[in-house]
Amino acid sequence: MIRFLARSRKTDLKTNIILGSIFSLLLFTNCMEELKNIEKSTLKYPSKLTYSTSISIDVEQFLPDKIAIDVKGNIFILGNNRTLFVIRTSGTIEEIELEHIKPCELVDITTDGFDIFLLDRMNRKIWTVTRESISDKGFALTKRPLLFDVSNNGLFSVIYSNINEISIFSKTESNFNGFSLDGMILTTNEGDLVFKNKVIYFANQKNDRVEKYYLYSSNKKVFFRIESPKSLTLDMYGNLFIQGKHDIFCIRQGNGDTKTFLTGNKGEDIAIFDRKLFILKPEEKSLDVFKIIYSSADSNNGTRE
Repeated sequence: MIRFLARSRKTDLKTNIILGSIFSLLLFTNCMEELKNIEKSTLKYPSKLTYSTSISIDVEQFLPDKIAIDVKGNIFILGNNRTLFVIRTSGTIEEIELEHIKPCELVDITTDGFDIFLLDRMNRKIWTVTRESISDKGFALTKRPLLFDVSNNGLFSVIYSNINEISIFSKTESNFNGFSLDGMILTTNEGDLVFKNKVIYFANQKNDRVEKYYLYSSNKKVFFRIESPKSLTLDMYGNLFIQGKHDIFCIRQGNGDTKTFLTGNKGEDIAIFDRKLFILKPEEKSLDVFKIIYSSADSNNGTRE
């Protein structure tokens, strides 16, 4: 009788442990599903763009080419491969002194929100602009760069001239895997790179598509068919805006659908700040600003390659 009771207690104990484990698993699963539902409910999709204003870049002998906007809303404009202006939030335009790094060939600009980074093809360096003053010592590169971007955790992605890959590195280490560009070799800085949240987007103008790569899954690739994509920018929800040959497109986060905005637009570079899309038009020496109107519903049926 005593042995039977002891066995019964052991059996009940095992049963309680198993039931407890199952309950914990169900609770964890329900929590994860709830988190997914919360994420879906907070995800916003761009529904339309409404014109807000146009900012004049009235500077003599200056041809604007690329833009970047810091966390405060200051707009940095790169032009002539050697000149940098900033449009402050007050509306004033000032030139940032770059004389001590010249001669140079600045082909791209980006920001992590706080610092501004300039890509110098001639000197094979990345220069840092902090508090509107450029550092005396740039970060040296091994080859001639064409395009680059910096992620929100300090990693850089770079495409070099005559090298068919996207290289990944930080200022302190370089032991990251790159991404093959499927035999394609660039010799000019056509297209664009965006690197955020362990995902890299490449605007491949020659092949009329936007390519998506995953930092820790080098074999995973997604292609979106876009005619001659020039520039890329991400909004706070992860929606990817694209300046195409004639139109503005948006690849929606979560479902990958493509929506077309502003048909007939001939911008060259784009950036997003405070739910506004900034479109650089070099020939007109202006920045067109559009307010992004969002919706939580996703009724768009886009196309994807």
